[in-house]
Amino acid sequence: MKVYYPNPQKDSNSRTKLKIFLITLLFLALIGAGGYLVYASGFFKVKNIEISGLKNYSKENLTADLKDFFKNRSAISSFLGPENVLVWTADVGAFLSKEPQFKNLTVQRDILSRFVRIGVVEREKFGIWCLIKKNITLENASSTVEQAGENENCFWFDKNGIIFVEAPTIESELFNKVVDSTGRDLKLGDKVLDSRLTENLVKVFNVFDTADVKSKTVQLNDIKSEEVVVKPLLFPASFFSLRFSPDFSIAAIKTLKKDKRWDKIQYADFRVENRVYYKYKNQ
Repeated sequence: MKVYYPNPQKDSNSRTKLKIFLITLLFLALIGAGGYLVYASGFFKVKNIEISGLKNYSKENLTADLKDFFKNRSAISSFLGPENVLVWTADVGAFLSKEPQFKNLTVQRDILSRFVRIGVVEREKFGIWCLIKKNITLENASSTVEQAGENENCFWFDKNGIIFVEAPTIESELFNKVVDSTGRDLKLGDKVLDSRLTENLVKVFNVFDTADVKSKTVQLNDIKSEEVVVKPLLFPASFFSLRFSPDFSIAAIKTLKKDKRWDKIQYADFRVENRVYYKYKNQ
């Protein structure tokens, strides 16, 4: 007759395996419950999306664009879907890069109330930037800038020099306009000039507003020269350097207008700081 004695080590191993099995089972159950809570139950489904700051863009379009953006950020986001409040985060840098019409955009979420608040700052239209292949020089500045027609490719830009949305071809003095014949290719989100040059370009437009000269079209021919020319239809051509502020030219233009010499001038040259050189017509 054989006698079997208990094996404490074997019993301990069995109990350990049972504990591991139960813990694993509990863990999987928690994962399943959590997955159901997050995905299937609708507990995290967005109840409301509030958007503030919009002026030129519709709430419906922005909501659809953001849903598409958040959905495609990762495999998890795609699985959960844009209706889940958990996918709405504050990380929207990539969205702003693709949508330059927005200067800033913030996303705040309240997970418990399933509420999403979006704050928007749209870029403000300062002028139209048109890319063409025409050119104008000091010698032919007295002639009217030729119409570019179908060769124009125009964008709205803001005071920071960012082009952010396509613009129509406009031939009038109702809007600030830059005719860029440098041969460059620009796309939405690009900066047309560096900050220093952009600041002085904006001031060139201000010069003519302040001096009460009805002209809003500036010609840019060469980036390296950092110079522009303003060629009104009924007024003298004016040349400016973007390397320094053109504000000094306001007083000179007002003086020439007061002395009734402005209309007799072919062009005025403000490309030397605090100096003005001009040429009379038929001189």
